[in-house]
Amino acid sequence: RLGEASGTVAVDVMGAYDGNYVASPTLGVTGLLVGDADTAMGVVRASNQYVSIPTTALAGNSPWSIAFHFNVTQAAGVWSSLLQDSTDAVHFIAIDGNWIVTSNGATIYVTPMPGAPHDVVLTYDGALLRAYLDGALWPLSGIGGTNPMAAVASNGASTYVHIGGGHSWAGGSQGTFDEVGTWTRAL
Repeated sequence: RLGEASGTVAVDVMGAYDGNYVASPTLGVTGLLVGDADTAMGVVRASNQYVSIPTTALAGNSPWSIAFHFNVTQAAGVWSSLLQDSTDAVHFIAIDGNWIVTSNGATIYVTPMPGAPHDVVLTYDGALLRAYLDGALWPLSGIGGTNPMAAVASNGASTYVHIGGGHSWAGGSQGTFDEVGTWTRAL
């Protein structure tokens, strides 16, 4: 949930797949869920801070989902990575306030309210990859049949996804990330 007050381990509340905080993000910041005392992770773009979570349960062509809340506060015109794996098979990038989803060559654009919290769900049902922003389905035409995580697992280059940064050319994000969850089913 990214609710640790200190340390380098992002504890999986289910006890199966702990993650790691990279480049010392700020822990214990006010969370993004109203009325929830659980805290969040704050990241600074210049430091490319992020949390790295294992994709062990998301490999192969089995269904999976990843969800998280975010509030990016950096200036327009600045690229940032919200979620990506180290092979760039799956990544979310922000530029000029337009959020872009790319995977297997497909790209779509939506414009969330700047400086406001948002929810992202990326889900694969065994045949189609779908993405949701604030509960609305993004039209990911052209993405289907191939699980991006299967490509990651098959080449052995990555067994983690990074949330909040870690992208080699886009850099990190500036803002808050909260309530990360992974599932071995399509939501």
